[in-house]
Amino acid sequence: MPTRRNTCLQRTCTLATGRLAHPRELCPAEGETRHLEPKIMDLLVFLADNPEQARVFFERAVEASQGTGIYAHLRMGELLWDMDERQQAEKHLAYVRKECRTRIESGSEGWLYPWMLAVAAAASDEKEQALDWLEQAVDRGRLYYHWDLNEPAFEKLREQTEFQRLMEHMRKKVEKQVQQVRSRAARGDILLVPEDPIELRSVR
Repeated sequence: MPTRRNTCLQRTCTLATGRLAHPRELCPAEGETRHLEPKIMDLLVFLADNPEQARVFFERAVEASQGTGIYAHLRMGELLWDMDERQQAEKHLAYVRKECRTRIESGSEGWLYPWMLAVAAAASDEKEQALDWLEQAVDRGRLYYHWDLNEPAFEKLREQTEFQRLMEHMRKKVEKQVQQVRSRAARGDILLVPEDPIELRSVR
């Protein structure tokens, strides 16, 4: 019987690739040192049937980024926390917290760093902090509710009223934007080009 995490894996595969694929199909070959794409890294951390293999790939991702890849550290920390290697996990998550906060304090106004802080907090069971950071990410423009609904780090938040409110807020905002784009397309103002199963890209 599929586990909750395997279900998340399948959904995330479909979101990232437009088809149901096993993450091993998307992994770099043995010996490659290029930095892993974020969507591929998302898949690897959910390799529930073989976390040790996922760990190898994340170690390579951290190494390929010369230790500076915040996202690689984030997913490595999340994976190690799930494997009950809390001390090692905390080293990676502490790096994420420090680097993200530094960038926010330096003037970054985007949603990415608050969102990564939300994932780091949720991964280490800090629910209130996770919700606070996630709300900041949404306030700064994050709209990817379809990813966040399937983010395993947020599994512990899914029953929280605040989490559900944030997901609904994003969903409604996306729905409004989609309707606006389709209205413009119906008037002939823009041409819609299907890019993936989730999004439509407008072309003037």
